[in-house]
Amino acid sequence: RGKAAATPSEKKKQQSGSYTAPESVFQGILSHQTISLETIHESEREERFFVLNLTISGKSNLNESLDSYVKGDILDANNKVKMEGCPKKVTAVKRACIKVAPEVLVLH
Repeated sequence: RGKAAATPSEKKKQQSGSYTAPESVFQGILSHQTISLETIHESEREERFFVLNLTISGKSNLNESLDSYVKGDILDANNKVKMEGCPKKVTAVKRACIKVAPEVLVLH
C-alpha cells in the first residue's frame, strides 16, 4: 500500500523545515488548570505533549487511569494556593486536561 501524496501545503512545510511528522501525529496540548473551590478564580497554562504518563497501580482499567489523571488533586490545609486576583490562599483543585488530542495518543 503506497503512502498518500502530500498536499501542496504539506510539501511547503516539509521544504521550509517547519513540518515534522512526529509533531503532526503525536503532539497534543494539555491544559494545566488550578480552580479555586472558594472563589471564582481560575488559572490555566497550556503545554505541548507527546506522551501521557498515567498511574496504573490500583486502577482496574484504562478509563479509570484517565479519570484519575484529569480529576486532579485538591490543594487544602497546608497546601492552599495564592491565586492571581485573590487576596488570600484558597482551597483549589489542580488538574491537567487534554485540550487538543493528538491523532495518536501515546500512554506511558
